[in-house]
Amino acid sequence: MSRRPKPFKGDLQDAAFVQARLLDQFIALVRETQDTESGFTRDSLAELLDSLRDQRKEVGVAVRPRVVLPT
Repeated sequence: MSRRPKPFKGDLQDAAFVQARLLDQFIALVRETQDTESGFTRDSLAELLDSLRDQRKEVGVAVRPRVVLPT
């Protein structure tokens, strides 16, 4: 049985930073799409947006050493 090496703190921060940037882009895309939709689709996108923002806040905790402002 081989053991995977534990990631360094810097590796985790780098990964969180990339994830934060991707979430920021996805949040922007959902906002843009939400503006063009109506009814159930718009409501569904609003729920998705809330979920993405929550995820972004959680990832932001791991990235704190770097300045990453949530969208």
